[in-house]
Amino acid sequence: MAQKKRQIQVNNPKFVVGDLVHIPQDVVLWSLSELELTHTTTTTAPTTGVVMDELPDTVVVFVNGRRMHANKRHVYPYKEELR
Repeated sequence: MAQKKRQIQVNNPKFVVGDLVHIPQDVVLWSLSELELTHTTTTTAPTTGVVMDELPDTVVVFVNGRRMHANKRHVYPYKEELR
């Protein structure tokens, strides 16, 4: 079986650009435009996002068609199952 090619790692090896992450229910997500808060939302159900970037306390994910920020404590990388 072919090895999974790892993509560019961001600051924390926990998050890798392009990888899927799990975002639980009731997590606050927000978007910024030139350091100005433009949109906030709270997840109503567990959802999936794609890691785009990582900042000191937040991870930037693409979720529901938007680039959103989430607190790192509330986002979890999907792990591959070993069989």
